[in-house]
Amino acid sequence: MLVAMEHVAISGALAVFGFLGLLITLIAALLRQLPELFSAWREARGALRNTARDGGTDDRQPS
Repeated sequence: MLVAMEHVAISGALAVFGFLGLLITLIAALLRQLPELFSAWREARGALRNTARDGGTDDRQPS
């Protein structure tokens, strides 16, 4: 009985540390991409602002 409880405790501890490792990896990846995300957000806002300022016209040529 005690061996089974130790096995469950060890498995639970490994699961918690695995989850924490995954969480840290995901947060680190997001933080690395933040400058690119901010740049893309500014570019999209600028494009929307220019479209609104031009009266909603589209500069693309029809296909």
